[in-house]
Parts: sequence; C-alpha cells; structure tokens
Amino acid sequence: MEKFTKAVKKQYNEIQDNDIVYQNDNITIKSKEDFTYIEELDKIFVLPYAKDEGYIFLKAETIPAWNDKYKEQTLEKNTKFLTLLSTSINIGEDPQTALRRSLYSEAGIALSQFYEFDISDPYFAAHNSTSQYYICFMELNMNDYKIVSSPTKTTKDEAQTLRISIADLDDIRINDITTKLLIDQLKNLYDL
Repeated sequence: MEKFTKAVKKQYNEIQDNDIVYQNDNITIKSKEDFTYIEELDKIFVLPYAKDEGYIFLKAETIPAWNDKYKEQTLEKNTKFLTLLSTSINIGEDPQTALRRSLYSEAGIALSQFYEFDISDPYFAAHNSTSQYYICFMELNMNDYKIVSSPTKTTKDEAQTLRISIADLDDIRINDITTKLLIDQLKNLYDL
C-alpha cells in the first residue's frame, strides 16, 4: 500500500507542477514546484526624442494596478500616468517590426524605411514572469519620421500619445523603472 501511495503522490505532483492556475488572452499564471509565475509575451519600450523640435513622446494612460496602489492618496479614480510608448511582441514577430508597428498604429509615428535604430538586449521583467523587456532610446531627426493620423481610434478613456517639451522633463512624475531609465539616459546624453 505504501508503494502505491508514493506512486500516486508522485504522479499527482507531476501533474500539478505544470498546472495552469489562470489564463486569459494576455497572460497565463502557472504553478511549478511550489512557485507561481506569469507567462506573457515579451514587451518593447521606446522613448522617441524629436531632437530638432525639442520634445519627447510619452503615453498618458489609466493603469488600474497603479491606481489601486495609490488608492489611499488623493488621486482621482481614473488618473492617467505618463509612461513610455510600448507594445507586446507578437509570437514570431521581431522587436524592430513590433516597434515600427506600435509607433505607427498607436502613436501615429511613421518611421522612414531608411531609419535604423538599436534595441537593447532583452532582460527579464521580474522573477515571477517569463516576459522579457527590450528598451530603445530613439533620436529622431526631421527626415526620420512623419506624424500621421493613427489608424487606431482612441476614446477619452484610452491611452493617448503626448508630445512633451524637454524643458518640462523635471516636472514629469515618473512612476515606473523603464520610463525612469530612458528619461535619465536622455538627460545624460544631452546634458539636460
């Protein structure tokens, strides 16, 4: 009987090691060896800097998790936070293609086909996530891009792309590490 109990327990543990705890279109939460983690797509974050015009592009968006974290403070219920432009990288898509797609469809920034840019190596977002983050600081000169009407319509509750003057950098409230990293990089590169 003891052998049977050990065999059943081992089999039960093997099945549970890869159990999906929760799943939706964006994430899968799994449990393996008493460790719970999130499986999600890699992401790319970019700080476009229109050098000749003297402004950066950021996104103003409502982030429910951050609103919940700050719920005891005097923030409005649907406060919008300034963040980097970002997107998930679809399966089979390379980071450069994902970035061009996102800039065009979400921000209305059409990059020149001749414009080349560097993207960092990927780094894990957290110990409990399979997602890796790519980051890109993008200096844009006049002929590197054009502003077009974004094919994705936004409502007042959705994220909006904003142009922010570099003269206002010190007035921006930064809430996340990737935005902090790239704004600091901008300040260091141009002695701002």
